[in-house]
Amino acid sequence: MKATQNEWRRQAAVDQDPFREFIIAHLNRIYCVQSHMAERLEELLDQQGLSGLRVALEETLGTVEQQLTRLYGIYLLLNGVPAMEGCDELTELMEVACATMYGQFAGEVFRDLAIFFYVQTAESAAMVSYKQLGLIVPQVGNQRLQALLADLCDGVAANHFVVSAIMEKHWKSL
Repeated sequence: MKATQNEWRRQAAVDQDPFREFIIAHLNRIYCVQSHMAERLEELLDQQGLSGLRVALEETLGTVEQQLTRLYGIYLLLNGVPAMEGCDELTELMEVACATMYGQFAGEVFRDLAIFFYVQTAESAAMVSYKQLGLIVPQVGNQRLQALLADLCDGVAANHFVVSAIMEKHWKSL
């Protein structure tokens, strides 16, 4: 019973934390990026002619889906709900990056570079919020939240499946 009361008190402290809105806003940015990637990579996998990249794209999609699952766990811990609020510009950036994957340039090399650009844009956009959260979350004093965010951030490196595959496919000497 004491453990339950202690957890309830800790949770109440997180709910009342002045940083909670800031944390939720950055979680929403990460959610926006990850959910966009999940949708667009799924669409991309339906396309023909992805020689040498299909497996890397599938692995990246799997990682993004794992990230979304981890993200939902953090929202639950904070009694929050994922939202796309405040993500209009970010969504627009992701759409512009995504559009380059669909034939703006002729040839496989350029399409692969567009995929590279999209994945790197997504990673960069999410990383800004990860870093912000890494600075502010220790102020909350919730070890579970810190651990979940660390796991979430560590998973970003897995998006390198596609980047590595493209580099290997076209620029083995780099």
